[in-house]
Amino acid sequence: MMEAEVLLETRSLTLGYGERTVVNTADLCVRAGELVALIGPNGAGKSSILRGVVGLLKPKSGAVLLFGRALSEWNRRNLACTVTLMPQHAPVPQLYTVEETVQLGRTPFLGFWGTATPHDREVVERTLDAFELTGLRDHPVGELSGGEYQRAALARAFAQEPRLLLVDEPTAYLDIHHQISTLGRLHNSARTEGMGILAVLHDLNLASAFSDRIILLSEGCILRDGDPGSVLMSPEFARTYGSSVRISPNPESPNRPLVLPRHPVGTENPQPGSDAPASGTPASGDRSARSSE
Repeated sequence: MMEAEVLLETRSLTLGYGERTVVNTADLCVRAGELVALIGPNGAGKSSILRGVVGLLKPKSGAVLLFGRALSEWNRRNLACTVTLMPQHAPVPQLYTVEETVQLGRTPFLGFWGTATPHDREVVERTLDAFELTGLRDHPVGELSGGEYQRAALARAFAQEPRLLLVDEPTAYLDIHHQISTLGRLHNSARTEGMGILAVLHDLNLASAFSDRIILLSEGCILRDGDPGSVLMSPEFARTYGSSVRISPNPESPNRPLVLPRHPVGTENPQPGSDAPASGTPASGDRSARSSE
């Protein structure tokens, strides 16, 4: 069986702000057809990796390869037609309607006169429907709820029809129905359209349920890269999250374990250090287990 095309690869990527290093020699890849979740504590460097991939944060060292070509070889238009970044708090003009916002996703493809083609209009209609925004198409985004605003920003990213999609906290502000439908749509788009998706996720259960691989990042270093079970049950995960969580088997999907609070409200909270951290035996098939020094 042929291995899927590598859409994104970083080699010893080091990123920082001024003298401060936030990502240290990161090696990762995203292949066509897979959804990769990037997890880790606040300040681990997850958002910085997304910014570095598209050139918004200049590397201190290392390399970014997109479809086998160095990032420096891409002009901005070709990059925008191929790769989409949806950052946290994606900026959307407040007076634009939802439909106009989604239409912005087609901007890289418009000709000199900026005229939309029938295909552009069809993409916008399809995307409005997919994100349950058809009934809100004429509403200014400034009047939307947080969850509606987030769905409009996601729809704009999808309307760009990227081959590589980078999303930072795509489920922020969404209710459970839209969290599930959004990540289901991301996962299905990767499988059916051959997209590669790298998603920063803080909800570890959603990462476990929907990702093909999970990359664990802590203090700027990649500690583990593998399928959900091998990462969430690894010693590296236990050391990163400590005794605050425990890993439980998922009866419906053994390699997609559940992440639960170790001391939920109403239970006795033992003295610090008296409880063992979350742990487990890594599953077979783990791609890598490299700690950066």
